Amino acid sequence: MRILQVIPCFVPGALFGGSQRVVWNVSKALVKRGHSVTVFTSDMVNNYYYRLSSPKYEEVLGIEIYCFHNLSKILSKTTRLIVTPEIVKALFRDIKSFDIIHLHEMRNFQQLVAALFSMKNEKPYVIQAHGTLPVSSHMTLKHIYDKTFLKLLLSKAQKIIAVNKLECEQFRAYGIPYNKIVVVPNGIDPNEFMKLPPKGAFKSRYAIKKSEHIILYLGRVARDKGVDVLIKAFALIHSQNQNIKLVIVGPDDGYLQYAKKLVSSLDLEAKVLFTGPLYGRDKLAAYHDADVYVLPSFYETFPLTILEAYMCFTPVIASNVGDMHERVRHGETGFLFKPGDIEELAFYLNYFMKKSDRVNEMGTEGRKLVLKQFSVDRIVGKLEKIYEEAISASI
Repeated sequence: MRILQVIPCFVPGALFGGSQRVVWNVSKALVKRGHSVTVFTSDMVNNYYYRLSSPKYEEVLGIEIYCFHNLSKILSKTTRLIVTPEIVKALFRDIKSFDIIHLHEMRNFQQLVAALFSMKNEKPYVIQAHGTLPVSSHMTLKHIYDKTFLKLLLSKAQKIIAVNKLECEQFRAYGIPYNKIVVVPNGIDPNEFMKLPPKGAFKSRYAIKKSEHIILYLGRVARDKGVDVLIKAFALIHSQNQNIKLVIVGPDDGYLQYAKKLVSSLDLEAKVLFTGPLYGRDKLAAYHDADVYVLPSFYETFPLTILEAYMCFTPVIASNVGDMHERVRHGETGFLFKPGDIEELAFYLNYFMKKSDRVNEMGTEGRKLVLKQFSVDRIVGKLEKIYEEAISASI
């Protein structure tokens, strides 16, 4: 099959965000299975930053990647809309050469034009939201988009891919019938975690004492991610555990300044480290040196960071949102706490600081869970079947 993946941002050397990593993992696996995979994307790392190096075309591990220039960084920063007019010409030229088009995330320029060209040329396409379907009441532009385009795009898609039952019901709320929705969990490539950086590499790089325990957050520094909840919970246990460090890894998503002010107001500057985003082995080193990974979000669908932490033998504490209980086995691979409950989170943080033997036990159980259920090789077989059925249905 000739497969086109369409996603607003995709930088193989600087993958950040679940949707980018999903495209990377499945594309590599599809190429290994003999398929031709092309990615249409922008020259942005995220809504805030252009790529340091912006080739219009590159090939990475057999994946062909076309990067189209974003019209305005100000527009993408303020509205989260990355506009790449050059993609229109490329779709006009190439759309007929693809067997299937896979659209990632919701309400973006790239998805809209790719869907419209697919309809015009009677090419099948599938849509995967990656948790971006829900809209809050204040998101006026998204409501306008939904009324104007979204229901049309969803109705014309051959298949809709949801990562779990929660996302399936979200699509149902848009009138999509059950027989059009396929649940496919996210997966990761275990091979990327077989040779982990040596223990202590991250601590050495950031001058953290070998004896210090690390509590790690890795993700967007954003309000909805609950970073403030984690900082406040850390403050509660700090006085009882002087030998700990809170490490916050990830790009600013409009909340970094507030988070740093909160750390300062709690007099924790010496105990909280903001690294910015980390990629590749630098990211793995952070996971591997951490005693626990914390995901205090108020909303999640299928965070890959949990699977990544497990593959580095690191247990997880996460807010009990969505179907998080299917990935964090309470008391077995980590703990779940009520979203926003600072004292409950502090209790479980303190548990890992006092019970260091449980860190290895739970981390090992987490790794076993990933290898058993969430390897990308298991996932990509389901994806191939979805593509084949979509192509057959469109003939």
